[in-house]
Amino acid sequence: MGLGIGSFIILVGSCLVGSAVSVVAGFGGGLLFFAAMAAVLDFALVIPLHGTIGASANIFRISLFWKHIDRSASKSFLVTFLPCALLSTVAWYFLIETEAAQPYIKMAIAVCLIVFTLMPNFEIKSKNRFKVMAGAGVATGLPVMLFNVGPLLVPFLVALDLKKDSFIGTFAFIGLIITLSKIPLFLFILDRLSWEIGLLIVLMIAAVGIGTYAGKAISGQVSENLFRALVKIILIAISLKLLLWDGVRVLAGWH
Repeated sequence: MGLGIGSFIILVGSCLVGSAVSVVAGFGGGLLFFAAMAAVLDFALVIPLHGTIGASANIFRISLFWKHIDRSASKSFLVTFLPCALLSTVAWYFLIETEAAQPYIKMAIAVCLIVFTLMPNFEIKSKNRFKVMAGAGVATGLPVMLFNVGPLLVPFLVALDLKKDSFIGTFAFIGLIITLSKIPLFLFILDRLSWEIGLLIVLMIAAVGIGTYAGKAISGQVSENLFRALVKIILIAISLKLLLWDGVRVLAGWH
């Protein structure tokens, strides 16, 4: 596929800003660059590419918060996540092979983005750590190959009552597991790859690294609420583009 300079700017810029947001606010950056990818790229490329960039972002964050990771919570998460992710892979493969489904996929992504952006997180009442994280594995594993499931993970980690650094470190480590599970999808779409996609991946990973360490440098000096408000505005704008331009317009046959 051909990518213009505008697409490169949007995608690389979203990685730069998103990775900084994830360090300053704790989460939200992955949703931002997932939304940008969904608005610019074919759905078949979105999930494996998001996995690649997301993995690099989580590795950078893990390097900063390694000693704060809650390892027992991560192990409990894996028990249910892996089998659920396998089922999600089957659904993803069916959807990328169904051309007529593409506008509906874009509209579904838009609705999910709006819900995650505007609705408050639900609360997990259980105090049983294994049940909480096993539930997180199911909740994130089933839709993992269809959407950015980072926001779904948040209330489960909140239920663990972690301190901020431990929250960020654990979120990054489990996020690495989630994003690594998406990378093998590239094997199914080798015919859709090009040198442009390779260059884009290199630039986005570089932007993630710069944004992560920039976020760490300014963390504590800027308002978390300001960052989150900025992300919400951008996400709503992208969601409307996906819903109306990539979804409704295509289905209505408007050119």
